[in-house]
Amino acid sequence: MPYLNAIWEFGYSLANICGGTVPLTINPATGLVEGIPDDPGFYAMAVTIEEYRNGILIGRVRREIEFTVIICDDNAAPNLSANVANYNYEIYATDTLNFEVKARDPDGDSIFLVHTGEVFSQSPAAGLSAPYAISSDTVGVDSVSVNFYWETTCNQARDSVYKVVYEIKDNGCPIPLLALGKVFIRVKPVPIIEKPNLLCLGLENDLVHVYKNPQPEILDRYFLHYKLYRSVNGGPYQVIQNEEDPAKFILTDSSAADPFSNDYCYYISGVNTCGEEGIVSDTLCSITQVNTTVNYIEVVSVKDKNTVSLRWEDFPDGQYGTYIIERRSNEPGSLFSEIARLSGKKDYDWEDAQTFTDKQSYCYRMKNINFCDNESEYSKEACTILLSGEAKPFYNNLSWTPYTEWRGDVQSYLLERSGLATNTPFGPIVQLSSQGLAFEDREIPLSGGVFNYRVHAFEGSGGSNAESFSNEVELVQSPLLYVPNAFSPNEDANNNTWGPAFAYVKNLEIQVFNRWGQRVFYTNTFEQTWDGKYNGNDCPQGVYLFKIKFSGFEKPDILEKTGTVTLIR
Repeated sequence: MPYLNAIWEFGYSLANICGGTVPLTINPATGLVEGIPDDPGFYAMAVTIEEYRNGILIGRVRREIEFTVIICDDNAAPNLSANVANYNYEIYATDTLNFEVKARDPDGDSIFLVHTGEVFSQSPAAGLSAPYAISSDTVGVDSVSVNFYWETTCNQARDSVYKVVYEIKDNGCPIPLLALGKVFIRVKPVPIIEKPNLLCLGLENDLVHVYKNPQPEILDRYFLHYKLYRSVNGGPYQVIQNEEDPAKFILTDSSAADPFSNDYCYYISGVNTCGEEGIVSDTLCSITQVNTTVNYIEVVSVKDKNTVSLRWEDFPDGQYGTYIIERRSNEPGSLFSEIARLSGKKDYDWEDAQTFTDKQSYCYRMKNINFCDNESEYSKEACTILLSGEAKPFYNNLSWTPYTEWRGDVQSYLLERSGLATNTPFGPIVQLSSQGLAFEDREIPLSGGVFNYRVHAFEGSGGSNAESFSNEVELVQSPLLYVPNAFSPNEDANNNTWGPAFAYVKNLEIQVFNRWGQRVFYTNTFEQTWDGKYNGNDCPQGVYLFKIKFSGFEKPDILEKTGTVTLIR
């Protein structure tokens, strides 16, 4: 001060200091400055505020203002991180959900992030009580981020999802834009602890050890404790112990006085972190502590030559005990003998490779010894199918022993045949009832001569739909020839060529000689026959000598057949 008077360029004045179509003005009452500059650039201005009292100037304030006017072509909407873009979170009650929300503006504008939702204390869902989720609003330039945090409790589980919305808005030109991020949170009830499986009781003086199977599927964060219930001599069951280690599989009752005389009964249940008790285990009692878990052999079947496969019903206790498998030949008066003792086995099958499946049917039974060395009763017997057969001219005779025994009995037997010489796989030829134990196969093909058979048994209703195979039987048909003694190659469509009819022949060689010993025909194929010609010329009518060598499939021996054939013209 003092300031010189401004010299305005053309189009600019105190009434239009920005030179805009809409001049820049100031409201003397509010101080709000409004205007629309026409040109981009860097502008400077000053505003003077004077205060008067009773017409007398008592104060003056001057403020200088600078602003930039830019060209505004377009505005791109801000964006949110993918973890809040219609994202689904699934947790269990008592879990903590924590994630970061990021927002960015492609144009580098100022952005404003706002959160809403029914998990926050500002507007909670109906019936939702603390603890509430925590998040925040924020502003920034170009990019911002906030955190979401929610430590849930048992009573916050529900079927429907909770919804949370994050709104990001910029201040870009020509108009501000916004984007919404929606988060859906499903809070499931804490899992119920699976039913424990009691294995056995170990008895000592004034002690009872309750053995249960490990439960590796239990997640520690949802497990509160096991409850051990006890009844004494038929009295009411009471909780006598809480065990907080989910991996523990021996719970010891140290207050069981004389368990050999008093009857102590036990069962166990698991409790989750929300106090919900799962399905209780089976009950075991000290006086009647015997191994009552009898195995069931679902199927025995011939797998390969001299190998029988066994499969028994699912038996989770088996991995904590021992299986004893016994075998006998399926003959009257034969006795069982132990052939295998399997410990720590988690699966339910085994193979017996010490058999002669083509000569014997075998019966099997098994029992188990539990973790506390208590033996179960034997399972029922299960016996393999023994197939036998005999080759007759032009047919094969087959018979077999019945399969024993299934819960659902035998529904049917399927006899299957394959052709070894022709490389044809097994295929069904007849299906018989459970009483059908024999069959004559009279439709065997004449080509080839070696046939394999097996029986496929099917369990009836009421069982596990098991299937069992017998051993395989190989039957060989002997080679056969029929040689006609005359033919007439006169093109009358009857007996125009000569050749033998054969069945079950593997190799063949045919020679024909005239009366002077000259060979007039030769072939070693099954398809070619003699048309009565030699070197393309008709042979004269008369008697000719043939010599046929052939072999079958059973033996490599060469068979020979000679004779005469009459050529008639």
